[in-house]
Amino acid sequence: MTIGKDSSIYEAVEQQIIGGDRFIDKIQNKIEEPKRPIKKPKLADIVTAVTAVTGLSEGELVSMSRRKDIVLTRGVMAGIMRQSGYKLGEIAHLLKREISSISKVTRTLESADGRVVAKRVMKLLNTYNQA
Repeated sequence: MTIGKDSSIYEAVEQQIIGGDRFIDKIQNKIEEPKRPIKKPKLADIVTAVTAVTGLSEGELVSMSRRKDIVLTRGVMAGIMRQSGYKLGEIAHLLKREISSISKVTRTLESADGRVVAKRVMKLLNTYNQA
């Protein structure tokens, strides 16, 4: 050890995250971020993967329904499309929504439930891209 530099203070001991539930969810989301597809998936492939994972139809996802599972799935799908590089306008057109609502709904990926669904969808998308 050199004088004035105690590197032991930088070593992680118990690695705990301290904060409220919302903060912890946000940090864990960054740590456990779903893997992005290997290459940019087609919009149709994203829709197919989301419907396969959730059991919801494309019609339900573009409907005006506010049912919790549909809203969550719609948000996850929009978030994955956004992460894949699609523009808000393209996503809004597909989901039959306003651009401002798409921007807001993509935050669903930050929730615990959203992360779970997104991981399953990403895994399926990666198998599509490898084929």
